[in-house]
Amino acid sequence: VLSLQADEVLDALWDDILHVTPMDTIASPPGQPGAPSQMAKAARDLEIFIDHVVSQVESRRCRVLLNPKFRALLSPRTRALSTAIEDFLERLPDEAKQSGAFKPIVALFLFMGLRTEAVRTLVSDRTLEGPYHRRLSRLPGA
Repeated sequence: VLSLQADEVLDALWDDILHVTPMDTIASPPGQPGAPSQMAKAARDLEIFIDHVVSQVESRRCRVLLNPKFRALLSPRTRALSTAIEDFLERLPDEAKQSGAFKPIVALFLFMGLRTEAVRTLVSDRTLEGPYHRRLSRLPGA
């Protein structure tokens, strides 16, 4: 976890689970608060880093387009595309959903982040498995 300032209470609460890296200690010696200009720089560095992470999520390599958990991270244009695809799926007739040609489209939508439960409802198939479950089933001991 990246925090703007060191916080002993946060460290004590989450020490066993999370590693907290306060941005202010990167530029200041431990135990000494940073100058306001250092704090502003740390805040800006953190903002730039978070913007970079969001841009990577937005990239075509990530599977977030149809995942509602990531909707807030999408650009307005990408959000419009996501909404258009969701509208298309809602209006799709049942006959089209049962077509064999729809199976590769379903696989693509799963890859693009459509949740497995939503796909199960869409195609009326409670046995359908998503990509993560298939990958987990291949792990040793699974």
